[in-house]
Amino acid sequence: MNISRTSVDYISDCEPPYYRRVPVEPAPVGAAADLPEHLRRRIVVDVVHDGNVIPAHLLASEGVRRIEHDGRLWGAYVKERDWGAGEVAASLAAALGLDCYYHVTIARVVMDVNRFPGVSPPHRGPMVRRAISDPLARVLTRDEARSVLNNYFDDVSDALEHVIEGSLMRVAIHTYDAHNETQTKRPEMSIVTASDSYQKLSRLPYGLYDPLFPDILAECSTKHILRDRVAHTLQRAGINVTHNYPYAFPDGSLEVRAMPWLFFTALRRRFEVDFPDTRDDTAYNLVWRMLLNTNQRVAETQVLSSYLHRFSPPPVGKADELAAAQLAYERITNYLGQRPELVEQYRRSPERTSSLGVEVRKDLLWRFDENGTPRSFDVETAALISRTLAEGVALYLRDDRVESS
Repeated sequence: MNISRTSVDYISDCEPPYYRRVPVEPAPVGAAADLPEHLRRRIVVDVVHDGNVIPAHLLASEGVRRIEHDGRLWGAYVKERDWGAGEVAASLAAALGLDCYYHVTIARVVMDVNRFPGVSPPHRGPMVRRAISDPLARVLTRDEARSVLNNYFDDVSDALEHVIEGSLMRVAIHTYDAHNETQTKRPEMSIVTASDSYQKLSRLPYGLYDPLFPDILAECSTKHILRDRVAHTLQRAGINVTHNYPYAFPDGSLEVRAMPWLFFTALRRRFEVDFPDTRDDTAYNLVWRMLLNTNQRVAETQVLSSYLHRFSPPPVGKADELAAAQLAYERITNYLGQRPELVEQYRRSPERTSSLGVEVRKDLLWRFDENGTPRSFDVETAALISRTLAEGVALYLRDDRVESS
């Protein structure tokens, strides 16, 4: 399928929601994965790096006009976009018998929701950069950067939390370049399930999330048997697969941010069953908001975190409120400390949400010209990869996963 420059260009139309539900036609019975409805409705397929929207108000700004004129904007847009991820996600959702997948519409060159919020300092590598990176990081004003995070980052984060809560599985489709910087060729696909920091240190960096979060839960974002079942199914179909290569999840990725968010959501549910009087308590609600602030966007909870963990003096007029929140935090801490089995039960629970990152090599899906612009899309290869992924997921859900009693 040959593609024109116009059809792959960015657009400026920008209407919410920015984490958009995209309807698909489920594959017919016999062609779709044979999964019961109660499992299908708990699978989320999404794409966060294949957006093509650069909002009009940014294109009109002085700094962005400058980098659009000299070609840096187009170059970064092409380089940063996960070409083909949306097509694979749509085909995968249909093969699983789903009626939709989810798609971040904002172009990655504007905002990478798979990183912590903020503007990247110069020359930061992809694993440690912030949501707004070069070249926009160098040309946006503070107010323009704030508008990107307030309008788009928060919308996507809030919508994603709503979608994944209660899900069994989130499959995030990405595509990556054919070669590493050393020019060694990458495998055709990579299954990503590990936190980069945990893989290197056997823990998360202190202070990344609240210290109440057990580091062992960052070991893997999914059941090992799901990862291995999907990889085995792909290999059996002749697709070369590796794990967590050439990179694992960055600390600010949605998958890593979801680990403490999902755990603290489950812990809150259990705690409030045992102590229902705390549900409407202001101090407890402030503590839970702090624990669930894994995207680092709620300013009031950062005051509480600083008070608890850096022993900062309370702001004027906040001493009583923070003291009450400290008592609530200590009670929650003691509750978990007296029930260490809760962590292991959560870790091994068949109800724990699995997050599977899937990287597909871009050149399997697209043919690029000498300037790196995509020119033709390989529909058959995308369909093969999607069908095989769906088969692996379905085999896990039907044969490997133990249902909760």
